[in-house]
Amino acid sequence: MKQFLLTFAWLMVTVTIAEESSNYQEVKAARRILTSNSRTLSKKSSQSGYNSYVDVSWDRDVFKLHFRERTGDRFRINRTPKSTLGEPWPLPQKYTAKGDIVYNIDNNKFEIMKLGKSCDILEKAIERYNDIIFTFAMEEVHENYDHLVASPVSSSELYLNAKEITTLKISIKNPCDKYPGEKSKEDYALNVSDSGVTLIATEVWGAIRGLETFSQLVYKYDGKFYIRELTIEDFPRFQYRGLMADTARHYWPKELIYSMLDAMVMNKMNVFHWHIVDDQSFPYQSEAFPELSGKGAYHPSMVYTPADIADIVEYARLRAIRVIPEFDIPGHSFSWGLGKPDLMAQCYSDTGPIPGHYLNLDPSRNNTYATLETLFKEVTSLFPDSVVHTGGDEVPMDCWRTNPGIQKFVHTLDQQWSTQEIGKPRTSKAWNYFVHRVATMVKKIGEKKGTPKRVMMWNEVFKAGLKIPKDTIIHVWFETNTAEKIIESGYNVVYSECWYLDKVQEHINWPDHYLCDPNAHTPGHEQRESMILGGEACLWTENIASESAMFYAWPRASVVAERLWSHRDVRDVHKAATRLQEQRCRMKRRGLQVGMINGPDYCPPAEETINPKVKVADTMKPMTKVADNKINKSVYDIHMLKDEIKNAFPVSMMDNRNQKARLKAQEETVLTIFLLLPFLLFTLMLCFIKIRRYKILGRFKHYCNR
Repeated sequence: MKQFLLTFAWLMVTVTIAEESSNYQEVKAARRILTSNSRTLSKKSSQSGYNSYVDVSWDRDVFKLHFRERTGDRFRINRTPKSTLGEPWPLPQKYTAKGDIVYNIDNNKFEIMKLGKSCDILEKAIERYNDIIFTFAMEEVHENYDHLVASPVSSSELYLNAKEITTLKISIKNPCDKYPGEKSKEDYALNVSDSGVTLIATEVWGAIRGLETFSQLVYKYDGKFYIRELTIEDFPRFQYRGLMADTARHYWPKELIYSMLDAMVMNKMNVFHWHIVDDQSFPYQSEAFPELSGKGAYHPSMVYTPADIADIVEYARLRAIRVIPEFDIPGHSFSWGLGKPDLMAQCYSDTGPIPGHYLNLDPSRNNTYATLETLFKEVTSLFPDSVVHTGGDEVPMDCWRTNPGIQKFVHTLDQQWSTQEIGKPRTSKAWNYFVHRVATMVKKIGEKKGTPKRVMMWNEVFKAGLKIPKDTIIHVWFETNTAEKIIESGYNVVYSECWYLDKVQEHINWPDHYLCDPNAHTPGHEQRESMILGGEACLWTENIASESAMFYAWPRASVVAERLWSHRDVRDVHKAATRLQEQRCRMKRRGLQVGMINGPDYCPPAEETINPKVKVADTMKPMTKVADNKINKSVYDIHMLKDEIKNAFPVSMMDNRNQKARLKAQEETVLTIFLLLPFLLFTLMLCFIKIRRYKILGRFKHYCNR
């Protein structure tokens, strides 16, 4: 019996040690990539240094001040790395700049010239950038840490001897398309020399990307504008680089969407995925079914009219941005039932129907599909893009299971509609049938109009084995390891899993987003690259009101933008941090109310205070459209933003503190076990020896008594 108890005790100790060690190793592994960056501090000091004695580098979850002559633990002062000046974001594919040669640009003489082909898109872009280049040019950052040690004053000969350039010549090879699309070309070549600046692009969309890059390269020094001698050959790594906006949980004024689009073009993002309706509200105003928004919107003024949508699509078009609408069905549709209850599945209890309890669209009625066909004809007329997102995710089937009519319909479906959904094999046939019929419907609508359409859906539809067209785009938001199976099955992929911007933590987490790649460098990655269209950052707004949407989205989405545009080997957190700091301040200078990204910092004030284009706030007052090339200089009421931030952060911080406390407890448990392990081993050995001794003595006494 004693041996059994000792063996059991030993097994329990072993299991505890193994479990805690496993948890500890997971924590270490999660930090390994970021920690490895800090080990190369001395090699990268010139990228983030303040002077020859101190610099700032990444250390686990913050940037910290470091004295170069000191070894051992780092000096614990959080500080943002020193910003670059006149460097682009995202980083071009091929970029060579000569830091010892700069050219002066006189804003009164400088001219942007069109050579050859042109169109309204290019002309309006030139009109915008004529203002942007000089009005918002970045200036040298003044750093208080420069006063730590007296440093020699930098020579100004570089600028005194700078030659002047007066022209930027733009050449486009192909005629302009009206709208950007899946196959649009965004490549460009930019050259800056003593003869001037040349920008050559295959299509107008590449010219817009090149103009944005040029605007970021021009900087201000001692009251004058300069640019380095350089050559750039640039193109995107992925064709699809998106931002998803959820305007159903919190309504966004139109001007806020304009600000989001302005931020997107600054970061070379090209897809605005508009999650326009959901369970909570239906702000899309349908001409065919006005009751959907009439009763489903939060307020009669909180809707997007056909005119609003046309304005937004046009604003995006002129900035080389596609607009993809999402109507997430058959789930996420509770608000539909407020205006059209006949579309919804009636839920039942043991005693009969539950009044007002409608959860999903009803897949068993022909009226449902007739309504959807009329609606999607209208939607595809307003949104000219070739892709329509139909969701298909998170479909709760309890209501379908209680509905006699739906169950009768399910029994008529044969085995071709069977799914891999665990626990609900019969009712999920209705889900399969609905998704397939809607996807086919959208494609037929496009064919009849002569504008081919294809659908995009969340990856639940693939995981459940639903019947979907082969040209369907699968949007991966969980279980990244399924992406390879999706690609092997012949579907294109858009990736989002590690880019949910609404998940805010107390520490700086953008390096996690930065190092996350939609196509991991594993065997077969070359073949997968062509099937991965790209990715998008998602901003779900259950807990984010419009007042703080820009704060949460940017410049964190900028990190995703560089991952999707730049070469896959661009992964240095230190180098990225200095350019990202400049990008944050550049966005602020252009009037966008973006958040902090690297820690304690400041952005150089402009000579003239530039206020944001729009006072972003939930408002019941109809908003007027901002002129395309004008800057709204009205005073911005920042108190609303501060209040929202105060309300939003405590929950996230508390969650993070709890997580840190759990990790600390795990580490302490492992340490305690390892400290007690020698004592436990000694005790077990002593007990074993005593037991053996008693057995030997007992046998000896027994032998003597005989």
